Amino acid sequence: MNERIAAIILNYNNSQDTITLLQQLAKQTITVTPVVIDNHSKPEAVRKLKAFVSEQPDVKLIELTKNRGYATGNNQGIQYALDHNFDYLCIMNNDITIKEELLSDLLEATQMLDNPGLVGPLVYDDLHKVSFAGANINLKTGRDERYEGKQALAMLDKNDFLRTEMVLGACMMVKATVIKKVGLIPEDYFLNYEESEWALNILKAGYQNYYIKSAIIHHVGRSMATVKGVGAYFMYRNRVIFVKRNATWQQKLFFTFFLPLSLTKEAFKVKSLKPFVFSWDGVIGRNRYAYLQK
Repeated sequence: MNERIAAIILNYNNSQDTITLLQQLAKQTITVTPVVIDNHSKPEAVRKLKAFVSEQPDVKLIELTKNRGYATGNNQGIQYALDHNFDYLCIMNNDITIKEELLSDLLEATQMLDNPGLVGPLVYDDLHKVSFAGANINLKTGRDERYEGKQALAMLDKNDFLRTEMVLGACMMVKATVIKKVGLIPEDYFLNYEESEWALNILKAGYQNYYIKSAIIHHVGRSMATVKGVGAYFMYRNRVIFVKRNATWQQKLFFTFFLPLSLTKEAFKVKSLKPFVFSWDGVIGRNRYAYLQK
């Protein structure tokens, strides 16, 4: 039986990255159907993307009239794949570089591993160092404790895979049946932490999340670089929201005392009160970048 695989790719004002990734997907050793979601990009970016896609009959393009963030955009593509009976989905940032066997390696691992939820590749940075190979999620601090660098390589030296709590949203494969049971990516964050909550939801449903040694991507982190300051803002804001939504009362109590101390240290480091201001938006539920949704 031939498994049907959809690659879910979110585009926002960086069509060239998306086109480059589509060209790499066309060279995969297994058949994959790209589903591109344009998250309400500027007209010139959309025109460039549509001109390329018009010559690619296997690529599905979904154009959104509002930008409601990473999760909502990807969920549009995920729902399309579920409605069209795809068996596996690979959610991918458009600013990654992949090898021809990436999806084959991810698929083989997903079929082989015990009760898989999310399955991710090793993530390398621009300096060719392992920047992410899984992470534990600390709900007392609202931070992930990442496996990276020499630590990650040492852990993988005698293992072909690692069990992990979190898989980086830049690239993660998942069975359609898992999503049907657990639900779509939480849409309460706009950017950052939504994949952490989704990973926790998948673990709570009884699945295991994994990183595998054989699959590798390079991630440069340009997806939202067109909006200045957006990454740092949502990292601080959403840490608070993430703990509020997922922690036990004991973990929340610890976080209440930990957060002011942590933010004081971070404010001195950046010589700004922004860590406090952005975190307060998480407390009161404000989004300073709501204009992006219009």
